[in-house]
Amino acid sequence: MSHLDDDIPSTPGKFKMDKSPYFLHRTRWQSSLAKLAFWSLVFFGLLFIFFYRSPISNPDSSRRSLRTYSWGGPHWEKRVRSSARVRTRNGVSVLVTGAAGFVGTHVSAALKRRGDGVLGLDNFNDYYDTSLKRSRQALLERSGVFIVEGDINDLSLLKKLFEVVPFTHVMHLAAQAGVRYAMENPSSYVHSNIAGFVNLLEVCKSANPQPAIVWASSSSVYGLNTKVPFSEKDRTDQPASLYAATKKAGEEIAHTYNHIYGLSLTGLRFFTVYGPWGRPDMAYFFFTRDILKGKAISIFEGANHGTVARDFTYIDDIVKGCLGALDTAEKSTGSGGKKRGAAQLRVFNLGNTSPVPVTELVSILERLLKVKAKRNMMKLPRNGDVPFTHANISWAEREFGYKPSTDLQTGLKKFSHPLTEEEEEITSSFVRSAAIDCYTKMLGSTKTGDSKAWKILIMDRVTVKWVEELFKRREPMPGMDAIYLSNLPKRTLSCFYPTCLAGNPCTGRHLSFSVPLSPKNWSTTSKVILAFYPRIGALREMNMEYFPIDNQGFLTDHEQALETLYADDAENSRHFNICLNMMATRIATVFASLKELPFVRYRAAKSTASRDLVPSKLAAAIWDCISKYKAIPNFPQTETCELLMWIDQVDQIAPIIHEWTYDAMCHDLLDMEGNNIHLSFATHIADASERLHEKMTNFASKNKAAQMRSRDGSELSTRDLQKIVQALPQYGEQVDKLSTHVELAGKINRIIRDTGLRDLGQLEQDLVFGDAGAKDVINFLRTNQDTNPENKLRLLMIYATVYPEKFEGDKGVKLMQLARLSPVDMKVISNMQLIAGSPENKAKSGSFSLKFDAGKTKQANRKDRSGEEETWQLFRFYPMIEELLEKLVKGDLSKSDYLCMNQSSHKEESEPRTGSVRKSSAPTAVPERKATPHSMRSRRTATWARPQSSDDGYSSDSVLKSASTDFKKLGQRIFVFIIGGATRSELRVCHKLTSSLRREVVLGSTSFDDPPQYITKLKLLSEKDIQGAPAQPFKPQYW
Repeated sequence: MSHLDDDIPSTPGKFKMDKSPYFLHRTRWQSSLAKLAFWSLVFFGLLFIFFYRSPISNPDSSRRSLRTYSWGGPHWEKRVRSSARVRTRNGVSVLVTGAAGFVGTHVSAALKRRGDGVLGLDNFNDYYDTSLKRSRQALLERSGVFIVEGDINDLSLLKKLFEVVPFTHVMHLAAQAGVRYAMENPSSYVHSNIAGFVNLLEVCKSANPQPAIVWASSSSVYGLNTKVPFSEKDRTDQPASLYAATKKAGEEIAHTYNHIYGLSLTGLRFFTVYGPWGRPDMAYFFFTRDILKGKAISIFEGANHGTVARDFTYIDDIVKGCLGALDTAEKSTGSGGKKRGAAQLRVFNLGNTSPVPVTELVSILERLLKVKAKRNMMKLPRNGDVPFTHANISWAEREFGYKPSTDLQTGLKKFSHPLTEEEEEITSSFVRSAAIDCYTKMLGSTKTGDSKAWKILIMDRVTVKWVEELFKRREPMPGMDAIYLSNLPKRTLSCFYPTCLAGNPCTGRHLSFSVPLSPKNWSTTSKVILAFYPRIGALREMNMEYFPIDNQGFLTDHEQALETLYADDAENSRHFNICLNMMATRIATVFASLKELPFVRYRAAKSTASRDLVPSKLAAAIWDCISKYKAIPNFPQTETCELLMWIDQVDQIAPIIHEWTYDAMCHDLLDMEGNNIHLSFATHIADASERLHEKMTNFASKNKAAQMRSRDGSELSTRDLQKIVQALPQYGEQVDKLSTHVELAGKINRIIRDTGLRDLGQLEQDLVFGDAGAKDVINFLRTNQDTNPENKLRLLMIYATVYPEKFEGDKGVKLMQLARLSPVDMKVISNMQLIAGSPENKAKSGSFSLKFDAGKTKQANRKDRSGEEETWQLFRFYPMIEELLEKLVKGDLSKSDYLCMNQSSHKEESEPRTGSVRKSSAPTAVPERKATPHSMRSRRTATWARPQSSDDGYSSDSVLKSASTDFKKLGQRIFVFIIGGATRSELRVCHKLTSSLRREVVLGSTSFDDPPQYITKLKLLSEKDIQGAPAQPFKPQYW
């Protein structure tokens, strides 16, 4: 204490300073300079420890622990509840942590498809490129899964989620992945895999009800175990990496919470999961990348040149295992109070049971990519990797029927070749062919005499099939050409310009824009061209702004069109005109790519309200765009086809009634995404089941392997074995295809049976055709109180359309109360009026009044079709588009209800062969052009050769198969565009009418909606954030 003597005086009775020589050598610390040097050393030492010993993987990682997330509020809680809402009677509500991860994305989508309520949670960390996680997030949001952005270590967030939603299950997939990365950033593994898991369990133990928990462990827990295959009973106390140690710690923690708090816990040990949307740090990802780049790939080998092998498991098999474990998980029993028995605690292996050497993985990639790999064999480093994994899945197979079905070659084929044979067949249709023809010409034009076969295609956004993104920094590739494909010229050039300045990352650049260049964009483009002329290979405008989704269907990708154009005060929003103009431009590019000049017909307005004027405004904008195409060489100067436009007010029943075809049921009941159902659109679900049975029977009778499988235990000859081997490839392929459809049809029939959907469907169709009335609806609601609320809402929406007077005053409120529907559901029916038109003489009524047509007295919305029999039950309904198109072809379409934006440039002509009649007045003269004979046929664009029996691009079960239609002999095409969203029943009718009317009918829309999506859009028409709050930017789904 001697060095404090001068600063702190001695206090009597306390102590007295000793001036002995012992303290004299420490007087140097009294120097202020020495003090400054000492504390500076301490300060810099702390900085060294903080920056060099803290978990930093990149320059932004130092801020990771300081990151905050915004959550909470009424709108946030509404999105959480909506995402977690159960849609089926036996569904469950699941919280999926790590939902934006590889496995989490696939599991969340699978749960949502089968009708479970799903809410995601993810912190979107930067372990790998976050743009991939954001793309997964966008994919899930389109299927109705909301991902809350937050950390599982945020206790207040977890508590809030369980307050808002009483989850019945938790699928805990959030974790810090990667074995080797644990050596660089060990604390992140403890933070996520241990602390995060404990945090989640703490919230679950206090939740009411306590959820059953399924969590992801890893095959890494087996560590250096040499006993194969790995069994759940084997020792797991020798982890070879910190990642494995944290996973093992998670299993021990789970045992503790199960024993003390009675939580039901199921652990899943994943074995090397791979597949689409996978992690970029996985071997098959960077092997593929390096093989294509011509780089050498490092392949590890074990001791004494031993083989390193992995039990590669395809993602679809992992998803089946996750769902099986969740479905068999028992309820948590809790702790304290009455004894209810021990809670369930299980751990399962989920693998493929077929280890494959890494060298064989590379060989498979070589065959698929048709490129020879440069191999560099290396010894297996001591970084946590183990030489061998092999799963014993007998317990999982016994408990919930887990059985993997995808071998490595099949899985990698799906990864490297995203287009299946059926998808390639679908692209042979004429709408798709026009798009493909444009892309093919664009890509083919980049070939030069000295150019290489491989080129870099750079898109606007990362999708499933395109792994490059325009707005990323990328590695220089001097030996390859780059093709830029974009519909945002200004942003494209802003990224293109600095890459040119930075050097020469690519040999040549080819710019292709799917949108026309505006004068402002052209000024920027010209500067780039002049500055970097030697490096630019081509500059093109493609006029490709539509999205073909079927051989007779396309989208303009305006998911929000209904809310943007028909919400209250929508016309006062600046996005109203933006949406209309963008929609018109994209529709016009359809005709530009097909070289068609249409008669633009639209539904006439019944009033001066802005909603009623939407079709006329859109028609004017479309004609303004198309009329400019006449200056293009070889573009027709006279009308070659019909374009008919209307909005959902024409047919408000088609979007909500249950459609009983196989395709529609898959999307309605199973929440299936996409449009690839390989049976006809017109196939009734009962007919589809019969056809599947016939196909299975026929296949079993012809395929040798199938025959041998069904034989008794008699001995086989060498000849029999040879036939079996020859038939095995076809056997596996056909069984996979047929078993998928058999499984889908089985699920549909089970849902129909469990939910009593057959009786509801019959009542819906009886209402539409006037065979049922108020008593039938009331009796159904009284006797079927447990019916799905959404189905009851759809029934009342049909009832309101057919019997609008039954919803006047407080009648509608009483019906809603009888159906036990919420006030939010009541808004859906009242919002139908927003798109139903505005009658000029409309009497005011009570607080809840719905009257779609003041003069309507008929009690049937449809008439039975003459000359058509109902082959299958519940196949009576047809959408209004069928009547309108028949009237159009016969010339009976009301000219007062459907006006024509442009007039014909030729005299009235007719073609008895096709039944087409044209009536026009005030023909438009074309100056300085020699008159040419006008053809009543549409211009035909090139299409790929294909069998006539597969005209719809789906299969031999085509709806047009029996007609053997030759498209070249058909009359003018008819294009139908529905504003606000089209349905699958309307697309089915377009296929049907193509055969019966002998006119190609093409359906376009802003989006294709299944009933749940359409109902959600109706709800949003009265949301405050649409009609009250400031307008939000219009965000298309794709750019």
